[in-house]
Amino acid sequence: MTLPTQQDNGSSNVTTRFYQSWDDGEGVVAEEPVTETDSVTAKVVHIGTFAPHLRPSAVKSHDIDDIAAEFEELHPEEMADAQRWVHEALYPDEENTIRSIRMAKGLSQAALAALMDSNQPHVARIEAGRVDIAMSTARKLAAALDLDLNQLDQALLNQCSFEESRRG
Repeated sequence: MTLPTQQDNGSSNVTTRFYQSWDDGEGVVAEEPVTETDSVTAKVVHIGTFAPHLRPSAVKSHDIDDIAAEFEELHPEEMADAQRWVHEALYPDEENTIRSIRMAKGLSQAALAALMDSNQPHVARIEAGRVDIAMSTARKLAAALDLDLNQLDQALLNQCSFEESRRG
């Protein structure tokens, strides 16, 4: 969604004057301010400083991540069930991947990240197969998902294969 914007100031001062330069035939370049213009249609480009104009409803809104985190804190069992349902409904063909193991355990990416002492975007990159993880991260991930390193390696390989097949 693009928020409407309002310009901070009404107009700006002219900061550059335009000069016309030419060689007068004796190797001297002369400059004088341009005083005449051609009568052609030009596209007007307005450059200014803009600030977002927030609607009152946007100011009162809440971040969905904050709502989910609060719900997960208050109702951990229901959120775990929801994670399992999402996995079964949206990823029925995905087996033994980092995402499938995480969701089968009822963990969100944020919850897994917390167990690993990491952050949610890092877990998302791992699940998308866009990052090679360090051994220290592999150990933390294996411990958080209750896997040994061989099982984790296979899950990472499966995750990469699954993501490549999805991308086509």
